[in-house]
Amino acid sequence: MGYTPVVLALREAESNLAKDGWTSVGDAVRWLEKEYPDEKPALYGCSRWRHLLHESGLFEIQRFVLDQGDVVCFRSKNA
Repeated sequence: MGYTPVVLALREAESNLAKDGWTSVGDAVRWLEKEYPDEKPALYGCSRWRHLLHESGLFEIQRFVLDQGDVVCFRSKNA
């Protein structure tokens, strides 16, 4: 999945949205829906964006517990 359009789009979302090195999956999905509406996890055999992030092997995924609730975030490996 290395340099597929979806990975490049995820890295662009990360570049635009990261806070303290991490990007909220929810924020990234909303951004992707606006900027790259044709990119969908199903196109790559994945059921959800988190599944795609995991399957790519290119991103770390972390759940953070905040006052407003849990937030799942990602960042590129070796970042």
